[in-house]
Amino acid sequence: MKTLKNIETIKDKYLSDLNLKLFSLVRNHGSLNEYNGHAKITGECGDTMEYWLLIRDGKIEHVSFVTDGCGYSQACGSMAASMIEGVEVQEAATLEQQEILDLLPGLPPDHEHCARLAAKTIKAACRSYEECQKEAAK
Repeated sequence: MKTLKNIETIKDKYLSDLNLKLFSLVRNHGSLNEYNGHAKITGECGDTMEYWLLIRDGKIEHVSFVTDGCGYSQACGSMAASMIEGVEVQEAATLEQQEILDLLPGLPPDHEHCARLAAKTIKAACRSYEECQKEAAK
């Protein structure tokens, strides 16, 4: 687990204890050497998020991500990765921004777009996997 160095800079009255814990202990961070689903998207704020998925028998066995964004992007990326690990790829492909936000109480409204970026990037990684599967079946 990676401890973020800027934890003190993100403490404010809007941040819940749960979010502080997520900022300090980001899970599923880094790239995967073995993967069969991948996407990298830059959001409207300029942050870039990238996900790698390892899918076996239609189920996400492992997921990892990186972002060059703020602590809120880190928390949303980590939460989203945790939410989809172990689920069917079709289910992961339906992940919505609000589902991530529901598990991150206290995220300031002006940073809710971080959850949208995480959900959008995961959907794209799932599509990447499905396209590769279609190509392999030809």
